[in-house]
Amino acid sequence: MYGSTLYDSRLFVFGLQGEIAEQPRTDVAFYPSYDECETVEKRIEDFIESLFIVLESKRLDRATDKSGDKIPLLCVPFEKKDFVGLDTDSR
Repeated sequence: MYGSTLYDSRLFVFGLQGEIAEQPRTDVAFYPSYDECETVEKRIEDFIESLFIVLESKRLDRATDKSGDKIPLLCVPFEKKDFVGLDTDSR
């Protein structure tokens, strides 16, 4: 039923302290208070980039179903500046 479903999530927890908050996790970000959340912007940026990859890969999957031609490779928005003037079909 969920064979074609893609899923990605993050949890931002503010105000939790102690043993649970000290466990390293990639899907949960613990912050002791709203004042001590220096990395929250970077974590949100990483989450948005991962959502982009999920959505773009889904779009490319559908594009390949319709045409048997060669498909473009995934490229995160911040990577595009690295490919100015390069042939992206051959990478």
